[in-house]
Amino acid sequence: MMQFLNIHPPRIGLRVLKTAVATSLALYVASRLHLPGYTFAGVISILAMQQSLIRSLEVAKLQIASSLLGATFGSLVAYFVGGHPVIAGVLVYVLFALHLWLGWKTTMNLAVVTGINALLTFHGNLWVQAFDQFMLVIVGVLSSLLVNLIGPTPYIEKTRMLIDRVSGMQRGLLYMLYDDLTSAEKMPIRQYEQQITDVLSYIEEAQHYAELVIEDKWVPLRKSHGMRTIRSLHIMERQMESIRSMARSVQQIEVDNDMIPRIRKLLRVLIQVQRRMFSQRRIPFRLMDACFENLDRRFAEMELPETREEFLTWSGLYHFYDALKTFYEKIKRLQG
Repeated sequence: MMQFLNIHPPRIGLRVLKTAVATSLALYVASRLHLPGYTFAGVISILAMQQSLIRSLEVAKLQIASSLLGATFGSLVAYFVGGHPVIAGVLVYVLFALHLWLGWKTTMNLAVVTGINALLTFHGNLWVQAFDQFMLVIVGVLSSLLVNLIGPTPYIEKTRMLIDRVSGMQRGLLYMLYDDLTSAEKMPIRQYEQQITDVLSYIEEAQHYAELVIEDKWVPLRKSHGMRTIRSLHIMERQMESIRSMARSVQQIEVDNDMIPRIRKLLRVLIQVQRRMFSQRRIPFRLMDACFENLDRRFAEMELPETREEFLTWSGLYHFYDALKTFYEKIKRLQG
């Protein structure tokens, strides 16, 4: 029986590389400007790196405002009160509370880090200290923004890769169901559920990347591509519910039935149809519609079961077929 690897290996992608480049750039610029404590600019560039270019542009102004707030508060507290650890804790509380009140939740950590750094590195001159801290943040934020602008992350390619993986895993599950229709020892439903959960996690990840594509809204083609992709992923998500229904129904099929070979044959053809769709090849929908209509008539003409085992098999087969038909309808929607 075919099994999927239930492993999500850690990946080092382009965002990690961009963060490393932005950190190096921030450290270099801050050191060339002879800013005291220039290593703090590297920390800020890491905190400021965003997943998409539009998000970087939208968050940059808020990051600068939060850092100005943190640098000012930290320098004022250091000048008038001092840098005692208890004072640092109070400063953190005040900055968190202020940002929650302003609704600046995304930049709270940046303000707190800036405030603590200003408090603990205070060197005597209030306004010079505040200016130095603010400049370090500006260098860090602009470095991450510049790197994001030069090298946008290829989220379209990541989304396509995940969709290919999902389609392949869907076919794997359909092949398992194909085998279980005639197998005496069927794969336990908990194993089906585990594989379905894995597929749904990849769909969710692909939806996340598609939403990041939509964020680049000044590029109309990227936005329309993202909208189409999210629509397709929603359909694929509903297809997984059909596969779950088939996995539960196949557990009820215990005795032989003359409809089983017909449904197996239709399932085998449907697997090839799904493969053709993702390889952008022509699909004979009229022929497939005729096959389903033929099976509809045969189910309507079937004699009522006489024993409990026959009833369970008939019920399982009918629900299996109904879920299979729903899966096919979703393929037609994806193609359309």
